[in-house]
Amino acid sequence: NLNPITVLIQSKSNQYKFASAEISYELPKLISINTRYDFDFNYEKTSKVEVDGRYEPMEGLGIKAYYNYREPRVRYNSIFSVFDYGNSQEIEGGLDYKLGDYTLVGNFGYVSYKDDNSERVSVGINSSFGNLNYRKTFGYAGELDAVSLYAAHTIWDGLLTPSAGISFTTYKLSKDAERNDLTTVLANVNVRPWRALSFDVQGQFLNNKIYKDDLRLFLKLNFWFSHNLNLM
Repeated sequence: NLNPITVLIQSKSNQYKFASAEISYELPKLISINTRYDFDFNYEKTSKVEVDGRYEPMEGLGIKAYYNYREPRVRYNSIFSVFDYGNSQEIEGGLDYKLGDYTLVGNFGYVSYKDDNSERVSVGINSSFGNLNYRKTFGYAGELDAVSLYAAHTIWDGLLTPSAGISFTTYKLSKDAERNDLTTVLANVNVRPWRALSFDVQGQFLNNKIYKDDLRLFLKLNFWFSHNLNLM
């Protein structure tokens, strides 16, 4: 059953025209709320609603909540604007608990699409030296299991900061697709002889069905400078 519609495409129309508003509220060590609202003037409807909150009922324990409503951001002067993509809604809740020098975290998210949905779960432990995380997604967004470990430590009063990370991932792009494996390794050394000057040497290793034993080396130079222009 076809339902034809008429859409006028103007060759010089504004592709994007939005208005945004943000409101934040915070009571230190108790509650914080951040909100955002986007309105699309071209389509004359709500484009995005986002609410992010955190509540601390006791010292060391945090309860997090997140909500997101989003319309597809399609260029107004585009042939794709005639299609009905449907909106998505996302809800996530989580806990974090500080135990000595470590913080335990856990989150669960649910995403609703036009005709389907997906879920995700993540747990981990964070410290000043690094973090260990496990993440799982399932549903319309695909199936994924990932474990990652990252560590970094500064020595000699900031002169040298070595860091390393490794992750193992298995994923399926759809329920009936084959399962693929992905391994990534990252090693980095930051050398900062002066406050404004630093060097980075980084090695990256990746192995999956497309890139077999892919190894790359990067060198980076950072120099920070500032100057008073005396404009005022």
